[in-house]
Amino acid sequence: AARGVTDFGRNSMVLTTDSNGIQIKRYAGKVVVHKIPSTLTGDVILPPDITHIQKTSFVGCNNITSLTLQDHVKTINTGAFDHCTNLEKIIVTRDNKYFESDHKGVLFTKGREWLVYAPPKLSGMYIVPNGVKHIDKYAFKNCANMTTLMLAQTVTTIAEGAFENCTGLMHMIIPKNVTHIKPG
Repeated sequence: AARGVTDFGRNSMVLTTDSNGIQIKRYAGKVVVHKIPSTLTGDVILPPDITHIQKTSFVGCNNITSLTLQDHVKTINTGAFDHCTNLEKIIVTRDNKYFESDHKGVLFTKGREWLVYAPPKLSGMYIVPNGVKHIDKYAFKNCANMTTLMLAQTVTTIAEGAFENCTGLMHMIIPKNVTHIKPG
């Protein structure tokens, strides 16, 4: 149930707050996570009707350890989880048509063509699954405890800043099929 509702007029945005303090904007058929309170800790499950996650949704949320994205999430802005420094895994419900995650909590587009995001607490060796073609912008950003990364033979592009602040990365295997590596 919504605790606070602000209606900005007909056919405009409605801002609500759920029982966990999560602020949600509703407008033009979108249900957007506006702000997650920085007081939330541990495992967080987003409300089931969320369709979009914006870049500033998780500012100050450094105590979240896992995040569950439910069936309706269809867009996630690049950098949306930058402030989740203790995030260990992202879980995507199986009926989501746009995203999925693996056993390590790494986020992919459905069908795993794009590796979208690896949680900062990913550690040790990670093997990018076969079928992944693209490593997204800042996908492994702040994965300081990852020591070895093996890219699948299917990977062809590595986007900008994909390995920013991967200070513990000692070994990386880049297959010959990689034809584009962006700066950073």
